[in-house]
Amino acid sequence: MNLVERLEEHSRDRPEAIALVDRNHRFTFAELSRATRHGAAQLVSEGLRRGDAVLFFHPVSVELYTGLLSVMRAGMKAVFIDPSASPEFFAACCRKLEISGFFGSGKAHLLRLKHRELRKIRIRFHTSGWVPRSTRWAARGDSSEERFPVVETAGDDHALITFTSGSTGTPKGVARSHRFLLNQHASLERSLGLQAGQTDLVTLPIFTLANLASGVTSVLADTDLANPGKVDRDQVINQISSEKVDRIVASPAFFDSLLAEGDGLEIGEVDKVFTGGAPVFPRLLDLLRQRFPNASEISAVYGSTEAEPIAELSYRDIGEDDLVRMQQGDGLLAGRPVPGLGIKIVEGEILVTGEHVLKGYLRGEGDAETKVEIDGEIWHRTGDLGRLEEDGRLWLLGRKAVVNQSAITPFAVECAASFLSEKGRTAILELEGELILFAEKEVDASDQLKRLADQFGITQIRMLDKIPMDRRHNAKVDYPALRELVSVRS
Repeated sequence: MNLVERLEEHSRDRPEAIALVDRNHRFTFAELSRATRHGAAQLVSEGLRRGDAVLFFHPVSVELYTGLLSVMRAGMKAVFIDPSASPEFFAACCRKLEISGFFGSGKAHLLRLKHRELRKIRIRFHTSGWVPRSTRWAARGDSSEERFPVVETAGDDHALITFTSGSTGTPKGVARSHRFLLNQHASLERSLGLQAGQTDLVTLPIFTLANLASGVTSVLADTDLANPGKVDRDQVINQISSEKVDRIVASPAFFDSLLAEGDGLEIGEVDKVFTGGAPVFPRLLDLLRQRFPNASEISAVYGSTEAEPIAELSYRDIGEDDLVRMQQGDGLLAGRPVPGLGIKIVEGEILVTGEHVLKGYLRGEGDAETKVEIDGEIWHRTGDLGRLEEDGRLWLLGRKAVVNQSAITPFAVECAASFLSEKGRTAILELEGELILFAEKEVDASDQLKRLADQFGITQIRMLDKIPMDRRHNAKVDYPALRELVSVRS
């Protein structure tokens, strides 16, 4: 079984229920099923076969998901590479597997001029404009309603491949099998309480797949999801109201942007709010509680590309003692590990295992650094430092790669500093044996910053216009970029 077969079940049981919504389209589960049948037939008619890899460069939209689900229905592999990656990284990714098809918007096909690897791909599809030597993708199909069954696949067959650079900068292929995606869906369904009939505003692609498999309506946020730190606020708030959204799953950067200028704003219709993909500090959870006063659940989800989810934390479960400890530098409370997950701390690092934890990378490249066998079981090294307490709760202490000679971890100080101001970020770097606290000028707490610095033995504070953040979520400090920025200014 694969995720498309779950979609088929919903198309039979609830054919007129809405499955996907974006700015231009509304698909029922029956229409989405028909579109994927047509799409799979179109892929095969152009010469693609079971097991072939199709590379996607397309904005998050209904067309993207019809293409992705069509590829899965036809027993092919969907491949994603960050289009903003360097040409060297891009070329290295393409060399790691044979790519037979290319699926992109009209604009995305301009990348063929930039990347020689794309010009080698002979079977191409576009969803907009006029593109020479490319086939137009038909999102809904036609009235013929092709009878294209879901191609039988083995559980270990690859369904979805994405590339991550990790801390080394070398591409690692995260190859998710059909069995893995089903196990991940089961874990997300349990953790997020997914139920058919709910309407979810989504910004993170993997959650959309889980929604479709659970019969949840997915409303794709009407904003540039490639830039979660700059949300089209009015458009998204209108969506929440007009589509009667009762759940939202989004990154911290998305919520920071959505709610930043909304003093007094209350969004009363939403019942459940989940955020993750980056550190979730208590001040954001408190802001969510204020802006969504009628929500029955506000939670942070901790996970990674290789293991999603790992732990979850409800706002209601954060006690006063927990807040004090976070302000004192004990780290960030991540909550309790999800059911079905094995977790342990080895030399300070968080290790996880389970049915929804990736056991290896494409071709095994990267396994030596991130996988370890313990008592016959493969465990994934997250690269995060942490602590498990006797009550079973997990605390985060930051990335293992961000090391210093002091007894404190930079992330623990950044967590403590997050309590000082409602706006602006902070970061800690060790330069020439000296700990330096960097703060954005938006942080309006100069006296408190000095007291915090004294508390943790930090001898220097520097103010910056902006602290560099990761490109994907715009919510994690990009320490190499910060170090480079500081070295340039010195």
